[in-house]
Amino acid sequence: VRLTYYDASNGGWCEFDRTLPMLPSFVRSGMTTAIAEPWAGGSYDGSFGQACGECWEVATSFGAQIVMVHDLCPIEGNPLCAGAHFHFDLSEESASVLGDQGLIEGAARAVPCPVEGNIHVSISNWNQWGYLRAAFVNHRVPILSADIRMAPDGPWIPFERSGGAWNVVDGPSFADGSGAGVSFRFTSAEGAVVTSSTVVPFRETS
Repeated sequence: VRLTYYDASNGGWCEFDRTLPMLPSFVRSGMTTAIAEPWAGGSYDGSFGQACGECWEVATSFGAQIVMVHDLCPIEGNPLCAGAHFHFDLSEESASVLGDQGLIEGAARAVPCPVEGNIHVSISNWNQWGYLRAAFVNHRVPILSADIRMAPDGPWIPFERSGGAWNVVDGPSFADGSGAGVSFRFTSAEGAVVTSSTVVPFRETS
């Protein structure tokens, strides 16, 4: 892997805050990376954005560090991220551990994220008519697909990927008035299925 670094913010293209309290401590301390756009499907070669939240162990002659994909290094304006070489643009915090002084080579392998607890839904937009935009965080392996339903037993409605996040346009809605909230289902890139036991109550206003 070829490595550069940049001054990463807590927010990124993957649309989750890397300081969220349920994330592993190494992520909250800034051990994140942007992945070059041609590899935004991640190690499972999934759809665009599937790399978000995936963990990689990166090693250089200076050390090794697990980092989480939190951002994108786009092709436009970034020739190094155009696909000639597998490329990470490390956060400055990660670069300081790995000895990245501007442009170095290293080795990388995808690893299950060392997370604890449940998958969480970080909601950025949700209105009473069923539109919901969110990022899913704290998963061990990348998420292949996600669904939402009216709790407790409504039909499952699939999310669509939208850049580094997910959205559903015509999901369960407060305006429908037939349920107390929603539940989620996730399918991992390895085929495991997790269904939430917690019902998320509706927001009453947009």
